[in-house]
Amino acid sequence: MKTLFTLILIFAFFVFSYNLFGWSNTKLLNSYLLANPYNDKDIVMISDIYGGNVNHFYSSTIDLVTGKCTNTEMNLDYNFDLKLTIINSDKKYVAYCGSGVIHIYNYQNMQKISEISTTLDFSNPNLKLEFSKDGSQIYSLNKEELRFIKYDVLSGTKADELIINANPVIYSGAYLNSEKDEFALSINDSLEVWSIPNKKIDRIIPFVNDAVKVKFRNNGDNISLVISDKIIVLNSQTGNEIFNHTIPFEIYYYEFSANMNFMICRDEYSVQYIYDYNADTVISFTNIPGKFIDSIRMLYITSDYSRGLGSENFVFYCNRVGEIPMLEPVYFVYDLQNNFRKASLSNGYIENPRIAAINKTNDLIAVSNGENGMTVLVNGNGDFIKYINYKKVPVSFSNDSKYLFIRDSNKVQFYNLATDKIERTLTINQSYLQQVYHISKTTDKLIINSFNKVDVYDYENFNLNFTIDFQIQGGVLIFLGCNDDGKIFLTADYKLYVYDAFTGNFTIEDLNNIPSGSKIHGFSSDKRYLLLSIGRDSLLVYDTKLQKIKFSYKIPNIYQYTESLGFGFLGNHEIIWVSYINNPMDKQNVFYAYDLIELSSSNLPGEGYPIVSNDGTKYMTFYCPDTYIFNSIRTPVSVGENEFTKNTMLISPNPASDYIEISQNNESSLISSEVQIFNMLGIEVLNVETGLDLSSQRIDVSGLPAGVYYLKIGDRVEKFVKM
Repeated sequence: MKTLFTLILIFAFFVFSYNLFGWSNTKLLNSYLLANPYNDKDIVMISDIYGGNVNHFYSSTIDLVTGKCTNTEMNLDYNFDLKLTIINSDKKYVAYCGSGVIHIYNYQNMQKISEISTTLDFSNPNLKLEFSKDGSQIYSLNKEELRFIKYDVLSGTKADELIINANPVIYSGAYLNSEKDEFALSINDSLEVWSIPNKKIDRIIPFVNDAVKVKFRNNGDNISLVISDKIIVLNSQTGNEIFNHTIPFEIYYYEFSANMNFMICRDEYSVQYIYDYNADTVISFTNIPGKFIDSIRMLYITSDYSRGLGSENFVFYCNRVGEIPMLEPVYFVYDLQNNFRKASLSNGYIENPRIAAINKTNDLIAVSNGENGMTVLVNGNGDFIKYINYKKVPVSFSNDSKYLFIRDSNKVQFYNLATDKIERTLTINQSYLQQVYHISKTTDKLIINSFNKVDVYDYENFNLNFTIDFQIQGGVLIFLGCNDDGKIFLTADYKLYVYDAFTGNFTIEDLNNIPSGSKIHGFSSDKRYLLLSIGRDSLLVYDTKLQKIKFSYKIPNIYQYTESLGFGFLGNHEIIWVSYINNPMDKQNVFYAYDLIELSSSNLPGEGYPIVSNDGTKYMTFYCPDTYIFNSIRTPVSVGENEFTKNTMLISPNPASDYIEISQNNESSLISSEVQIFNMLGIEVLNVETGLDLSSQRIDVSGLPAGVYYLKIGDRVEKFVKM
C-alpha cells in the first residue's frame, strides 16, 4: 500500500494537466527580397533562420497595397547549401538552388513541383537564373561560358541549350530579360540583344561597357544601370536615355517602384535617398535627424509612395551567461504617409514583449513592449491583425472591444481600434494610473487603480463618483481587483474591504484563521480565494467564505541567492504560478505552475509574470527577446462547497510547528489504526499507529524538517505545511 501510494504521488507530481494551445511570433532572419513583379501585390521574401545547410524555410508574400503579409513555413526532407532563390509570381513558384539541384515549390502552399539536377555553380556571381514569364521554364546564362540553357519546370529536364560562338573575353556582362524572352551580352560600347526562341541576335543598341547593377525593368521595356554615382535608365529597344540622375554617394543598392515613379537607393551603410522620378525632387534623406525612416533600410516603395517595405536592426540580447548580443534585421511594411508600421514579415514582431491586455471574450490581445515602444493587435488564434499607431502602454479593452484603453501617465486614452485614432481622453486625479476596468450593470463605470487610490468614474461623461484612499487608520489598503458586478476588493490588517462601484457603499469583513506573519498577494479569478505567503517560500490559499486555509504549498529549491521571486494564482485558486531567478549570476529563470488538486507541477513557457484573462481561462507569457505565448488554463476540478464541508479532512494548526490535530468538517469522528505522512517526493516520513478517535489526539511533527507534507488516513489525503 505504501509503495503504491508513493508511485502515484511521484507520478502525479511530474504530470501537469494544462491543455496548452500556444502561439508566438517568429522573426524572419537572413531574408532576401526575391521578386519585384511591379504590381505592388506579389512581393515575395524567402528566409532561412539558421544560414546555410538548412531544411527549414519561411516564405512571406507581401501585398503592399493592403499591408498584408502571408507567412508560410516549410520543412524540406533534405539539407542543402542554399545559394540562390528565384520566383515566378504568375505561377507562384519559388526555386531553391544549391548543391547542384534546383528545388521548385509553390510558395503559397509549399507543395513541391519538381527538382532539376544540374552542374550549374549557383555561387558564381556571373550566373544569371530566372523563370520564364509564364513560369514553365527556367533560363540560365553565364557570360564566362557563353552558354544559355533552358530547363523545363514540370519535367525537371534540360529542354534546350545555346553555346555562343564567340571569344568570352570580349563580353563584359550577360543579362536575362525573361519578360521579353531574350537575353543580352555587353561588348565594348554596345549591347547585343538575343532572341531566345530564334537563337540569334535581334538588335544591337548603344551601351556603356563599365555599367554595373544592370537590370531589365518595366516589363522588359527599360534597362536600368549604375555608373559610379549615376543611375541611368535606357529604352531597351533603342538604347535611348530616359533618365540620368547623380546620387551624392557610391550606390550600393537601388530599386524603382512598379511604375518607376519613385526610386530608392543607398550606400553600403546608412545613407538612403528617395527620389520622385517625375517631379525630379528628393523626398527624404534618412540620415537627417527626426525623419521617420532614419533607422529603416527601405527595400521597395509603392507606385503612389503610400507603402514601403524595409528592415530595422534590433539587438537580440537577454543578459544570460555566455550570451553574445546579436544585431539582426526585422522586416516591416510601413505606412509612409502616416509614419507607422503596418505589418511585419514575422506575424506581429515585437522586441522584448512584456505587457498584454486581453479583451473579455479572449479573441483580441494587445501585446506591447512598454512605454515608447510597439504594440501589436492579434486575435485569440495568434493571427496578426495590425500594429497600434500609438507608443504608450495598453492596459485593457472596453466591454464591447471598440476601444483599447491606453495608459499615458495620468491619462486614460480611448484608442478606437476601427479608426486607429485617440477618440477620448480622461485625465485622472492621480499621478500615474496602473489598471482600468470597464464595468457594465445599470450604468457603465470606469474603475481606475493608481498607486495609492481607486477612482470610480461614469463611463459616458467622466464624472468622478468617489475615490477610495489607500491610507486608512491602522494600515495601508492593498488593491486586489474587481469583478464584473462592480465589486471592488481591497485588504488591510486581515480585513477585506468590498466597495460597490455603483452605489459607493462598502462592507468590512474580518479574515479569521489567517496565520500570523502572512502577507496577502492577490485574488483568484472568482474573487473568493486569497493567496497568502509566509516567508520566501510558503504559499497558502485562503477561502474567504469558509474563513479557512484550503491549500498550502512550499516552493522547492529556494536558495540563498535567489532573486526576483514572484507568485500568484493562475486563473482559478487551484493553480499557483511561481517565478524566480536561481542566482543573479546566470540569470536562469525558473517559471512553473503547481496544481494543488492534482499535486502536479509543470514548467511554463516564458519568464516573469503571466497575464491572466478576465475569466481566468487563458494566460499570456513572454520569453526574451521576442516571443509571446497565449495558453489555456484547465477548468477548476475541486469539489463544491457542500461536498467540501462534508468530506474534507481538516488539519490544524496549518502551518504547524510542533503538532497537528485532525478533524472533519461535519465534526464526525475519524477512526483509524494508522496515520501516514509523506513528503513532497512521496516518501513516508512518519507513521502513527493508533486505534483512538483521531479528533481527540495530537500528532507530534516537531521532528519533521520545514516543508510541505501529505497526511493520509484510509483513502483520504490532506496537505499541511511544517514551519
